[in-house]
Amino acid sequence: MTSEVLKTLNRLISEGHAGVLAKLIEQRVDCNEKLGADLHIQVLLEESGLQVGFLGILNGILSEHDNGSIIQAVYGEHGELVRFKKCGWEKH
Repeated sequence: MTSEVLKTLNRLISEGHAGVLAKLIEQRVDCNEKLGADLHIQVLLEESGLQVGFLGILNGILSEHDNGSIIQAVYGEHGELVRFKKCGWEKH
């Protein structure tokens, strides 16, 4: 499942949609402690509280089905989104 999602995300970048994807994955919304305690969903602890984004939820779904495999955004030297890659992850 992760490989198929990764292929689609990288295809979208190659078709010129990197800016749209970057805006989508950089957005975060506040979430509660119950979501923060989920074993699969990735959340951030910011000064304002817990936050979750598109990749945090997507990676939660993927890690549940693909033995901890997740997708990571890769940025270039000028801060631009250049690709996505597959990697492993453990919730701390």
